[in-house]
Amino acid sequence: HKNKKARQLMEDLFLRYPDYPRVLSGLATLREADGEPIENWAPLIRHAAKIAPDYLFARTGLIKLLAKEGRLEEARTELKPLLELKEIHSSEWRALIMAQIAIAKAEADFPALTRLSAELRDCQKRFG
Repeated sequence: HKNKKARQLMEDLFLRYPDYPRVLSGLATLREADGEPIENWAPLIRHAAKIAPDYLFARTGLIKLLAKEGRLEEARTELKPLLELKEIHSSEWRALIMAQIAIAKAEADFPALTRLSAELRDCQKRFG
């Protein structure tokens, strides 16, 4: 029920603020999590990344989308500068790990998946 309420709130916010990167990224994430087809959320994440290229959640969303589309070279190119960040919030760290997991899944890189899954568990243990 919590996700349903969050989803409705984000859908309402999207109608009011169709060019706000946080709303676009959040709604795209919720639509994807609800199992909606890629065409229902991909345009939102692409738009967010285009209008706010420095917004980490839009960038990590784009990386996950590119990986899902099999555009791995582009995904790695988008990921590289994010890996060089010196300070990030725990929620950003989690999003960054999830983006790397998407690439590892697309490449069937099981050693990376194992390492990244452990890193994700560590992040969740530390920060919830």
